[in-house]
Amino acid sequence: MLIRLINMPLWIFLLILLAIAVLLTLVAIQKKTNRAASIASGLLVSLVTIGLLLGMGEAYYRFVYADSGWGFTLAHKNWESRYWQVNSRGFRDSEWAESDFEGRSTIAVLGDSFASGWGVNNPDDRFPDVLANLLGDDYAVVNLAIPVRVRRNNWNCCKIIHLSNPISCFYNTSSMTLNSPLPV
Repeated sequence: MLIRLINMPLWIFLLILLAIAVLLTLVAIQKKTNRAASIASGLLVSLVTIGLLLGMGEAYYRFVYADSGWGFTLAHKNWESRYWQVNSRGFRDSEWAESDFEGRSTIAVLGDSFASGWGVNNPDDRFPDVLANLLGDDYAVVNLAIPVRVRRNNWNCCKIIHLSNPISCFYNTSSMTLNSPLPV
């Protein structure tokens, strides 16, 4: 019974609450029994207060709150729509042209959600971008990390943007070593 109540469409739930409010209003305005009218008035005030609080909570979590956690929640969808922008190749990085690599040493960052910056609102705060800022303009740091990417397919990401000879590829997962050379 409780599961059916939880999975009920919102409009049916609101219709039930409206029916209860109308019933309480009718009982509250009747003049025959003061005791029933008093109880109904108190319940109506409680119902309106709870409805307002739930409505404000719903509005906050639907339009204001954003979280990178559970993928099926509205808070996650809010976070993703605000902070997760990808380039034309599907990576959470800026657009790169082949001319951007000329005369620069290239570092390709491969990995999973940590390397791509899952949960990081500002992409400038991810470690590939911090590394790029520390190294300066002589280096092109390319973030090729994709959340939930199978590791053996990460090497293929270098081919997507035509990186023929990056200096090194960094993995940032707990089961991989850092500074692994690109296989020949």
